[in-house]
Amino acid sequence: KTGVKEELVSGSGRCVAALERLGRLEGLLGAGADAGAAGMAYGLAHIYMHLSVTVDELHREALAEKDMTPEQYDQLKQLQEAHGQKTQDGLGNDTPDAVRARVLRMLDAGALAALLKILEVCGGDSAAKVSGLALRTAAHALANMAAVEAARGRMLSQGVLPSLSRLASADTPSGLNAAEEKDYNMARAHAAHGCGKLLITTNPAALSETTRLGAIPALLWLCRFTEASNLMQFEALLALTNLASAGAPEQATMTARKHRGLQSLAFLQSSEHRLVRRAATECLSNLATSEVFAERLKASDQVRLWVAFAEDWDDGEYGEVEHEEDVEVGPDYRTARAAAGALATVTFDNAAACDRHIQEGAAAAVLSLLSSGKPELMHRAAVWALNIARAGAADSRAALRDAISDYLGMIRMVATMDAASLGSVNVSDEQRAVVDLIQTPQMAPVMGLVDELVGVLAAE
Repeated sequence: KTGVKEELVSGSGRCVAALERLGRLEGLLGAGADAGAAGMAYGLAHIYMHLSVTVDELHREALAEKDMTPEQYDQLKQLQEAHGQKTQDGLGNDTPDAVRARVLRMLDAGALAALLKILEVCGGDSAAKVSGLALRTAAHALANMAAVEAARGRMLSQGVLPSLSRLASADTPSGLNAAEEKDYNMARAHAAHGCGKLLITTNPAALSETTRLGAIPALLWLCRFTEASNLMQFEALLALTNLASAGAPEQATMTARKHRGLQSLAFLQSSEHRLVRRAATECLSNLATSEVFAERLKASDQVRLWVAFAEDWDDGEYGEVEHEEDVEVGPDYRTARAAAGALATVTFDNAAACDRHIQEGAAAAVLSLLSSGKPELMHRAAVWALNIARAGAADSRAALRDAISDYLGMIRMVATMDAASLGSVNVSDEQRAVVDLIQTPQMAPVMGLVDELVGVLAAE
């Protein structure tokens, strides 16, 4: 209950605040994993886990574990009430602001040290059977706390990220029954989710290379863990995208065969959830300068997939959704933007990639993107086309020229016209958006590339 949480943190007329006393229980956990220590560890982790999340969020998680939607729950509740049964209400009394205040108080009261001690005591192979639930709950509590942005700096400074990375990257112990195995795997999932939350907004340069590289296998495991929620995988992908921007060592770790990074990310590109699909594509596009990924994007099936993503844009730019059940499965601007950027990057000074792209429909895709009326898509398409025009074989350049020359001539003509003449230009409805946009300042970089592209194609 929300009232009990507030009493534990702040005290009340009937009891004193207990957070500091809870933090001192860390010293009683010991170094072993006997049943008594495991029971105490679970109780302590359970309290911290509930303090660090709203009642509404716990309710949604419980429904998700039962494969029940909120709408189905409401129907069940109405049915129970119709038969005179009492149902739980008041779920909305706990707020994110209240959680934030409690988490910051928990940090002051030593909660991190206690939770890290639980990970240490309960995380070994010998401890798994008696402490899997305690481990799962402690990792869940740390992931909840990492959702509070104001807490992340202190969590990072106290070594939470390496501890969570080690737990998430460790193999699940053998010899567990189904329930024990589920607890241990969910402990790994919550630990990896905590890594993701900590890394979403953290500048990778502020972390040591060892810490950055250590988190990558954990996040990739979460991407392919079939029991992970869409939110877990989405935030893991955002963290990986952030890490991929750090440099070559991070990209090499993500693309290393032993971590199955490219396969894990490509798997999530086929997710039914639009934001997961988008995040996976954006993460892979951040790996486009990697030789391993560039080689992958020469394969015909991969080129066709990425070209399809690049052409599948809509009229919106963001299309964010608040709840998973509200997600719209369909075209997405940011996914198309990421895919077009990756295609442009991997074709730079790469004749084999340029020729394969043309063979798999790149010329038509370039024309589609140049006609989109979206400056970012048009810019990426122009770079992509310019790379092909410079490095592709003669027949590839000819195919590109045949597809786009007339259109390039039209938009260059429009760029030189006075405002009074623009309305009389005879173009299709689809091209009208480009005509109206062509002389705006944001189109200047695109038109510079178009002029350069026309010059390269004309030099044949």
